[in-house]
Amino acid sequence: MPKTVRTWVEISESALRHNLRATQALFGAGTLITPVIKANAYGHGMLQVAHSLKNTPIWGLSVAYGSEALTLRQAGIRRKILVLSYWEPSELRLLIEQDIDVVVYDFTTLNQIRRIEERIAKQAMIHLKLDTGTSRIGFLPSDITRLKQTLKHRAHNVRGIFSHLANAEEYPTRRTISQLAHFDLMVHRLAIKAPYVHLSCTAASWRYPTSRRDLVRLGLGLYGLWPSAAIRTWSQQHRPKYQLRPVMEWKSMLAQVKTIPAGTGIGYGSTVRLKKATTIGVVPVGYADGYDRSLSNKAWVMIDGQPAPVLGRICMNMFMIDLSRGRHPKVGQPITLLGPGISAHELAEMATTISYEIVSRISPDIPRRRL
Repeated sequence: MPKTVRTWVEISESALRHNLRATQALFGAGTLITPVIKANAYGHGMLQVAHSLKNTPIWGLSVAYGSEALTLRQAGIRRKILVLSYWEPSELRLLIEQDIDVVVYDFTTLNQIRRIEERIAKQAMIHLKLDTGTSRIGFLPSDITRLKQTLKHRAHNVRGIFSHLANAEEYPTRRTISQLAHFDLMVHRLAIKAPYVHLSCTAASWRYPTSRRDLVRLGLGLYGLWPSAAIRTWSQQHRPKYQLRPVMEWKSMLAQVKTIPAGTGIGYGSTVRLKKATTIGVVPVGYADGYDRSLSNKAWVMIDGQPAPVLGRICMNMFMIDLSRGRHPKVGQPITLLGPGISAHELAEMATTISYEIVSRISPDIPRRRL
């Protein structure tokens, strides 16, 4: 990576493929997997991940929005693509023409699809989203009778029926078991034989084998991250041979190195005042890039295999680190913001959030490099 690039993300294809293979081995040959690459592949780079998964044995790819699906098609990705969450009516004709599977979650979206189908004389491949208790998009139990009647003569283009579990990443399990039961009842009442019934995310697919059905939506686990501490502990106890490899490393470099005298304040608000003369480094990354302000005075970066604590508040475009333990640090020297020595889980704990947010909020403008 040229030194003129101030910050970049490295994506390990070998780790990505390892996580997919390990999960497939855990599930067995009979379970199809759709990698979820929404939100710029959870910050890893949607196009980079899609190309890295070329020729892998998967059902296809899943995204959140119609715009993401169309971007994949424009980039030459010809695999099956499923839009899980939302599409704009203005995108619908192109989505159908491009053979992209689309979510239907209420009678409005169903009617919009019908109008486009009549206009272009081509049927959409739809996945019916059922709301089993997460209370996001989806048909409610009270909608099922009407939905069944509406689809009475059009069920052949229902490719999938699915839902989403609200508590699969947490204990206790009662809520998840209840949602599974609600889903089964709704599917039974609907009485449509769709090729793909799916409601299992990463966490559910590990902890609740009965949730896997015809298709598993593999999200965070694909990227080598655990959905929660509870899931990680559970997996270590029950699946000790199942190991994930983090796919991402986020790096930058030192923009300036200088020694600051004792008593000097560091950063906005002078939240740190040096007790002794200290060598500091300035890193050209900030919260505008996705390095969260809540990491101020908490996080560290890795340089020469050693941690260097963050000093002061994270700024919009830069932050400072303590280099007093470093060995002759130099301008341009690479540092690791996220990777070996500083994990997404550790950053999430410091920021009182989840690892999903840490990785997915890394700016899409930052270059992603496949290794």
